[in-house]
Amino acid sequence: MDLVIAMCDPHDRLQVLGYFDNSVRGFSTDERRAKTFKDVDEAWTVLDEVRVRFPRIQVNVTSSQ
Repeated sequence: MDLVIAMCDPHDRLQVLGYFDNSVRGFSTDERRAKTFKDVDEAWTVLDEVRVRFPRIQVNVTSSQ
């Protein structure tokens, strides 16, 4: 199962606004550019780092489609 870190709408957590792509900007709206994680522990570690880097953005780990 591939996991991605998604930027969500703060009012509707099911609506995805962008995907973490590990670029300078951090996020892309193109799901194909999203950085995928095979390991759950790695995804949660990176999620914690993303939350520190972007404290005002609502992010969570979801499965890629």
